[in-house]
Amino acid sequence: MRRSVDAFLYEVLRGDTAVHTLRDRLAQRPYLVQELANELFDPSPLASNTLIQLVDLAVRARPDATSLPLLPARYHVFARALEGAFVCFNARAHTDQQPHVFLQRHETCPDCGSGVAEIATCTRCGAVYLVGEYSSQVSEDHGTKRRTHRLSQLTSEFALDAERSKAYFLLGDQAIEVDEDETVVGEPLENLQAANDRYTICLRCLTIAPGATCTCTCGGSAVTQRLRRVDLKQHSEPHTCIGCGARSTAGIVFRFFTGQDAPVSVLATALYQQLPAQPDGEDSQLPGGGRKLLVFSDSRQDAAFFAPYLKRT
Repeated sequence: MRRSVDAFLYEVLRGDTAVHTLRDRLAQRPYLVQELANELFDPSPLASNTLIQLVDLAVRARPDATSLPLLPARYHVFARALEGAFVCFNARAHTDQQPHVFLQRHETCPDCGSGVAEIATCTRCGAVYLVGEYSSQVSEDHGTKRRTHRLSQLTSEFALDAERSKAYFLLGDQAIEVDEDETVVGEPLENLQAANDRYTICLRCLTIAPGATCTCTCGGSAVTQRLRRVDLKQHSEPHTCIGCGARSTAGIVFRFFTGQDAPVSVLATALYQQLPAQPDGEDSQLPGGGRKLLVFSDSRQDAAFFAPYLKRT
């Protein structure tokens, strides 16, 4: 029955103009699905789904079981680890009046042109922190030179020095609520309060200054936000959340990083679950119903660690 359906699809599709155009395009180079869909069909939200359905049928179409399919196409999925979460907080400049979040690094917001800052969160209370390189620079305003500070994205922590330091700032100016059960014996609570310096940042240019005011070149269009700076105490990451008072010797505030295994594991699991099981034969009795998935890695060590990671997750 399956062979007759495949042969029927072959007879129907072998003269189809869209299939011939599709074969010609793919013979030249790989294409993104959306790019090829807009070329073959009228641009619309359904164009990609239409292309995927056409490929599914053409891959199945063949005159007999020993022949190649009408379209021997393959999908390639590329995954990469997250290098952080980045936010433009200048909501006033956005049409939806909301901050815009990006999972790819942007120095400026593609929607409004404001500065984009990296964020981190407390694993206990979810408080949002701005994290970056706190650096000083000399700017000139109407012929007067003055030193200002700016929060830039971290690119290389090895390049930091006395003039450029890694800094975490709690978004907002709320008072700390210290959990007395988590305080370290011998360290007065007032030490935590004294370490939380208050700052103000301009959300358009990311100029930052101690105190309640921030003077920058944005002038009347400046959008300011109060912050509280974390005293890292020689650590590379905060060990105390100044929003809820939670502490951890392993760190309590983390940036949005993922290892290489996590995104590939999610994709591999989703793809494996979509594979059809073998309907009959010896393979149908195998684990997973005879489904087969082959994952490549450039590193022998990565491959060795990924297999048990995928099994655990």
